[in-house]
Amino acid sequence: MFDGTLPILKDDDPEFVHANAAFIALANPPSRRVLELLAVAPRDLRDFNAHIGIPNDSMRTILKELQLVGFVKVQGGRWELGGPALGRIKDWLALLG
Repeated sequence: MFDGTLPILKDDDPEFVHANAAFIALANPPSRRVLELLAVAPRDLRDFNAHIGIPNDSMRTILKELQLVGFVKVQGGRWELGGPALGRIKDWLALLG
């Protein structure tokens, strides 16, 4: 349960910047859908297009942004969940109880 104690973060603290970037990425519905799909199985670009229906260039941009923030990684052309952003979100949710 949240006890009212928060770590002190400054806007020049990399952890603060990365945590905020993760929440900004989650605000984008197509980004959330990508994460939902990856929670089921790793996928390639064609798989996303079949489920989300946006142009390849836009899909690549979303994937690169999620990779930069730390939600996904790519191996051999297949995208999968992985990186520190999931942990940051879980840690924040744990504060709420």
